[in-house]
Amino acid sequence: MRAVASPSFTSSKMKFMFELMLKCVEQSMRFFEEKNSDFLILEMKDTFGRITNDVFATTHFGVECDSLKERNNEMFLMGERGVDFGGFWIKVRYVLIQMFPSITRVLGIRVFDQAVNKFFKRLVKENIKYREQHGVVRSDLIHLLINVANEKQENNSNEVENTNYIAEKGSGPTLKKERRKNVKLTDEDITAFAAYELALQPEVQERLQNEIDDALINCNGRVTYEMLMQMKYLDMVVSETLRKWPGGFFLDRCCVKPYTIDPINSGEVPIHLRKGDSVWLSLYALHREPRFYPDPEKFVPERFSEENKSIIHPYAYMPFGIGPRHCIGNRFALMEAKLVLVHLLSRYNVRVVEKTVIPIRLERRNFQLTSKDGFWLGLERRIPGFSLHQTVESKGL
Repeated sequence: MRAVASPSFTSSKMKFMFELMLKCVEQSMRFFEEKNSDFLILEMKDTFGRITNDVFATTHFGVECDSLKERNNEMFLMGERGVDFGGFWIKVRYVLIQMFPSITRVLGIRVFDQAVNKFFKRLVKENIKYREQHGVVRSDLIHLLINVANEKQENNSNEVENTNYIAEKGSGPTLKKERRKNVKLTDEDITAFAAYELALQPEVQERLQNEIDDALINCNGRVTYEMLMQMKYLDMVVSETLRKWPGGFFLDRCCVKPYTIDPINSGEVPIHLRKGDSVWLSLYALHREPRFYPDPEKFVPERFSEENKSIIHPYAYMPFGIGPRHCIGNRFALMEAKLVLVHLLSRYNVRVVEKTVIPIRLERRNFQLTSKDGFWLGLERRIPGFSLHQTVESKGL
C-alpha cells in the first residue's frame, strides 16, 4: 500500500492538494467569523481535528464536508472512531497484533472495528463506481487506486508489484519494489500543541504573526504554496512543536540481526536482541534528551534555525520516523498544520483562558500524545473585521 500511496505525496501532488486544503481552511475561518465575536473560547483539539477531517476527506476521497457546522456528519464520526486509540479493546487488539501477528492474522483480528472498515470500503467503492460511470478524473488517492486496479487487470495477476522511489541519505534515489498490503490510514494533528505553546509565549506568537503579515503583503493577501514553503520562522515553530510533542510518541521497528545493547550505568545488564524482535523507541524521551536539546522542556523555535539545524543529531529528531519506512504523509501533515496556523494567526491572537490547564496533563490511556483536559484556548480578534486582503490595503499597497 505504501508504494500505491506514495505518488499522492510528491511535490506536484502537494501543490494540487494545496488548493483543496486551502478551500477547507478558508471554510473554517468563515465559521469563526460568522460567530461575530471578538473573543472565542474553543477546545482546539476538537476544532483542528474537524478541519483535519475535512481536508483528508476532500484530498483523499473527493468528499466535501463542513465538520465545524455539521458536527455529526458520518465522515467525521467514522474518521474519529478510526483514529481513537483510547478504548480498552482497541488497545488489546493492537497489542495482540504487535505480539502475535501470525495468530491474529489467522483469527482475523484487526485494529479497526467492522463498522469503520465497512464505511470506508463502501465510500471507496461508490466513489470509484461514480468516477468510472461519469468519466471523472481527480488527482487524489482514489484516482491512484483506480489506476492500480486497471494495472492489475492488465497483468492478470493476484499481486501487483509497484515501484517506489525512496531517497536515502548520502545517495541518490533508490528504486525499491514493495508489495501492496493492507494499511491503516492515520493523520497526525500538531496544530493544537502549537497553538497551546504560542498562547503561553506571546513573544513567539508575535514574531510569527509579523512573519505571516509580511508574507501576506508580498503575496497581495493570498496564501500560496510557495509562500508557505518560504516561511522560515513558521517552519521553526512547527519543528519545535514536533520535537516537544511528537504526534506518535514511539516508533516500532523489527530487529534484522542479533544485537546486544551493552550496559552504560551501574546496575544495568546487557540486553540481547534476536532477529525478528520488535523494538519500541520512545520519541518522547529521545526528543527531550538534554544531551541533544539543552533545557528540553522549554519551547525554543530557534533550535531549528538555519544556523542550528546542522548541529542536531540526525537520529535525535524523528517525528515522522526515518529511513525507508518514514511517514510518507509528512509533507502533507506539515503543509496542513502550517496553512491552518497562517490563517488563524493572521486573524486572531491565541490567548490563555481560565479553562487552559498549565502545565499540560497528558492522557495516559491513549497511544498518542494528547491533553487529558483538552486544549482550551481563546481566539482574540486582532483587528475588527480583519481579512487577508485588508492587511494589504492597510499597508497602502
